Amino acid sequence: MGGSTSVRADVERLTRRLRSVSQRLEGIEDGVDRLDERLGSLSVVTGIEARLASIDESLRRSAASGRPARGDARRRRPCRASRSASTSERRPQARSRARKAKAAFLRG
Repeated sequence: MGGSTSVRADVERLTRRLRSVSQRLEGIEDGVDRLDERLGSLSVVTGIEARLASIDESLRRSAASGRPARGDARRRRPCRASRSASTSERRPQARSRARKAKAAFLRG
């Protein structure tokens, strides 16, 4: 009878240990998922930075040559957001989106 009790205790210890390892692995998987999402957003930022650098270089060349840049402000139409809503109407939406993004990031 005594041997059966120690086997049962060993099985219970192993079961608890297995649960603990399983929970740790889930935490690691969650962390990897969050990291993957953040790295994905960084690649978008990197693309934007490259585009801004290209625009900056184009503006420098235009300024050096004395001719207007291709996207001269006199020829450009206002952006879609400007046409659809006034600045005061857009601000609350932007704040709301920013709050939601911040909350999602902190939860992440």
